[in-house]
Amino acid sequence: MILGAGAAGVACTRMLLAAGVRDVVVFDRTGSISAARINLTSVKRSLAETTNPRGFAGDVAGALAGADVLVGVSGPGLVRREGLLT
Repeated sequence: MILGAGAAGVACTRMLLAAGVRDVVVFDRTGSISAARINLTSVKRSLAETTNPRGFAGDVAGALAGADVLVGVSGPGLVRREGLLT
């Protein structure tokens, strides 16, 4: 999962996709980016079309529960220690 959908998050996501990773869930300040979201910028719409194949629409804690990797490129305090221990 990618926590942050700014320039760094988009770049990290593109690198992971280019490396063959297919199940990536990207979060912005509103929540997970998916095809179901409305009012996305063109960049985030592109992310929605190429990531989150399961259509995950939960919160960060829910995504962390099944994640193998967390790439955090957002502000501080969004992930609790307990979430990393699951």
